Amino acid sequence: DKIENLRDHVEAAALESNVLIIEKLPNVEWAALLSVCEFAILPSPVTLNVMPRILDCFRVKKALVAVDSPSGRSLLSRQHAVLVGDAADALVRGVVWMLQNPRRVRDLGIRGWEMLKTDNRTPEAFREALHRCYAYVTSESL
Repeated sequence: DKIENLRDHVEAAALESNVLIIEKLPNVEWAALLSVCEFAILPSPVTLNVMPRILDCFRVKKALVAVDSPSGRSLLSRQHAVLVGDAADALVRGVVWMLQNPRRVRDLGIRGWEMLKTDNRTPEAFREALHRCYAYVTSESL
């Protein structure tokens, strides 16, 4: 199990007091958690379900440790996230880097927020783009 493997690596690195692993979290609790955390960890490749959470992180200027994947590159780059391989030890190395570089973590969060403004990647723009995709897929002209 990937989450259990991540827990094992976090424990082996003695990061239990710094890392809270939550498998599923309602949106209301996600917003509350973001308000008190220093950064977020996305342990799986980015999917359509995770993209709004990424936007939430950037909206509140939180940096991310995320699995580097082709799907994630539509929102994530090394300019505003620590991108790592899809393995628990890579995620833990990303967390350690974040803990050792608080100023750079803050800068990553700010750059994510700035990217939202300049690239118009707000949640509203995301929903509008998704609506256009659905309209295209359901159009009779295909």
